Amino acid sequence: MLAQGDAKAALAQAIAEDAVVTTPLPGDKELRLALVPAMQDRKLARIYAFTVDQAAAASLTNIALTVVTLTTSLLIVMGFSVPAAIASRRIRERWLAEDQIRYLAMHDSLTGLPNRLQFNQHLERAVARAKRHGHLIAVFALDLDRFKDVNDTLGHATGDALLAEVSARLRESVREVDLVGRLGGDEFAIVAEDLAAPEDAMRLARRVCTALGEAYHVNGHEVTTSASVGIAIGPLDREAPDVLLKNADLALYRAKEDGRNTFRFFEPAMDAALQRRRRLEYDLRNALRKNQLYFDYQPQFDLVSGRLTGYEALVRWWHPSEGEIPPTTFLPIAEETGLIVALGEWILKTACSYATTWPADTRLAVNLSPAQFKTQDVYGLVRRVLSETGLEPERLELEITEAIILQNTEAVLETLNRLDQLDVSIAMDDFGTGLFQPLLSHAAAGQEDQDRPLLH
Repeated sequence: MLAQGDAKAALAQAIAEDAVVTTPLPGDKELRLALVPAMQDRKLARIYAFTVDQAAAASLTNIALTVVTLTTSLLIVMGFSVPAAIASRRIRERWLAEDQIRYLAMHDSLTGLPNRLQFNQHLERAVARAKRHGHLIAVFALDLDRFKDVNDTLGHATGDALLAEVSARLRESVREVDLVGRLGGDEFAIVAEDLAAPEDAMRLARRVCTALGEAYHVNGHEVTTSASVGIAIGPLDREAPDVLLKNADLALYRAKEDGRNTFRFFEPAMDAALQRRRRLEYDLRNALRKNQLYFDYQPQFDLVSGRLTGYEALVRWWHPSEGEIPPTTFLPIAEETGLIVALGEWILKTACSYATTWPADTRLAVNLSPAQFKTQDVYGLVRRVLSETGLEPERLELEITEAIILQNTEAVLETLNRLDQLDVSIAMDDFGTGLFQPLLSHAAAGQEDQDRPLLH
């Protein structure tokens, strides 16, 4: 089987190393002889001889190497793919977050409508398209009439629900090419493109007024409101696009002055009127600070005996350059700008101080604005002024409008009751818009003021 020399050499090596030794078999390159010595007490007890097929062993080795290679490769792939998957997910999350941020930056969070930023950008592009193609566009500025009353009486949650419903109706009222945006609060705007004539804008305005004037059912309440709309037609030569929105705002202001629940087109004279109103607002603040206001005291008589019973303090304003400014002009400005609080306090304190110089049986009547009840502690003001001036409470009569009573808020009724307990009389001003039953023991139901301007 083996050459004698090779066998002896292999056997000697196996015994000496106490290890398995292989040696080739003559005539077959794939077969080898394996010698396995069995030692006992360091002496050869026996020896085992085996033939080994190297081709089969190599095949098994290759299979084992393949398995090891695949396993190693899988582990490597998994080692890299798990972090890669995590990184990919984080990238997707970041993209989604950036998309959400961009959406929130360009849309109103309550209604989902484009916000002021997106509306202005769209308006610029619309004006450019209109100039390029020679088409007309219209910008609509609109807000809800007396929306603040909804918030005050039904709460802000109902007000928000109403705004969402208004947004839905606006979307349904416009065409696909038109854009509706919410600019803030109850202010909305529309850009209508590709108009053939201003009459197209008029028809859209009518649709909007009709849609928004129908009753709403929100949060278990039936709410009735309306919208005032201002319209500006463009594009304008050599004017920035935002001038159209400004002009629409001016027309909106005119629509409110004309009774609300209507629409008006912008006219150049509106801009001049607004500038004058802003000047009057600034001058009124200065007039109050510089004591440029004065009083006319209107006498009041007993209707039965004809006896003089007192005077009503009527505030007047003599403008340095424009002369006499009627109360119907400057009092609404004071109410809308919040200046009515400071003005009302000045009127009460000045008139009470002057009334202390009258005979003890002569009474003073002073008007209060609804705005004072909403933003000021009227009871605290009256009590402080009476204390500072020394006027007896029973000589003071406060005239209020029915609008204050019809607010029917607990705070207003509590204030009126506390004034009554102070011995201050309450009388109705602007009587006739509804029925008023005396709520207070000193309410003078027979004293209805015929002079229209609030605070006069």
